[in-house]
Amino acid sequence: MVPNFATIKIKTSHSRWYQGGGSVNSPSQYHTMVPTKVAKQAKELQDIRRKHQNDENFDFIATDYKKKIVRVADHANNDWI
Repeated sequence: MVPNFATIKIKTSHSRWYQGGGSVNSPSQYHTMVPTKVAKQAKELQDIRRKHQNDENFDFIATDYKKKIVRVADHANNDWI
């Protein structure tokens, strides 16, 4: 999708919009992408963060990483940046 970037996560939108006015459109997908050379490390950090998602004492800021999020959709979304 993006040269020299690897997709490490794909999230599909679960918005209520698709249950009403958006029923003619498919849910959007959000691809979390990082440079290919650090994909393994980013996935490891992602797994650590997922493991601690309900731990209010876990330092999520310290385990954040730079990423690019690419939205794939069959419709416009003017509110999304």
